[in-house]
Amino acid sequence: AQFRRANRQHLAIADHPVLSMGNIDFTIALWVYIDAIPSGDDEMGILYKGTSASYGQEYLIRHTSGRFYFKVADGTAHNASVAAHDLGAPSLGTWYHIVAWHDSVNDQISIKVNNGAVNTASYSAGSHDSGEPMEIGGLDAILPTRCLLPDNALVEELRRILPDLPVYDIGDAV
Repeated sequence: AQFRRANRQHLAIADHPVLSMGNIDFTIALWVYIDAIPSGDDEMGILYKGTSASYGQEYLIRHTSGRFYFKVADGTAHNASVAAHDLGAPSLGTWYHIVAWHDSVNDQISIKVNNGAVNTASYSAGSHDSGEPMEIGGLDAILPTRCLLPDNALVEELRRILPDLPVYDIGDAV
């Protein structure tokens, strides 16, 4: 899907069991292409599910401060994020395959880009099932004037991967 920042374009998908995670092991994989970074504001939402309340993010993948980030929150008082520091700053005009996951057994969240090094953070509070829609291409619920992908940004092949189950193509499930 291609999104235009000037038109505040993004895709919102109503809550569905395939999109809801809760405190389980889960993996999200997607491709993203960034054609431009908005001047004076490099924060761009890629994928988001949750509310704008503190700790309301069920899960979030974004680009900010020159890095891709993955974040989860428990819905009450705890959250954690991990940056793909080993990748460094993403280059414009390049496709990136982002894989982010929550390991509920080992109490960790992780992100890797283009099959590179894994960046991991400890996090024992888990994620939650918010019942909110999932947004692709924007974080309209959190920062409606800021966190939209810039012109010509693309998000492709969003997938949720569950342990011991087939890969779910989000587009086929909803």
